[in-house]
Amino acid sequence: MSIHIPPPPCHSALAIAHRGSGVSEYVLRETGQAVGSEDEGVVALWQGLLGCDEKGRDCEQALDEFWSGWEERTWD
Repeated sequence: MSIHIPPPPCHSALAIAHRGSGVSEYVLRETGQAVGSEDEGVVALWQGLLGCDEKGRDCEQALDEFWSGWEERTWD
């Protein structure tokens, strides 16, 4: 396995893990937790939590949209 830290505009919390099987995943840089795959992109939940798009690029709009109205959504 090899870990690559992509340059900006990739989100600073993400890295890409290339596994020996040929699979590549988006992982959290500090913990190595998988948050998406190269084929399917970053999972929507992690896009909102990190503020990135499906390709792992910084996206402040995703962060704002995710957290907008979160209080009301918890009561639904």
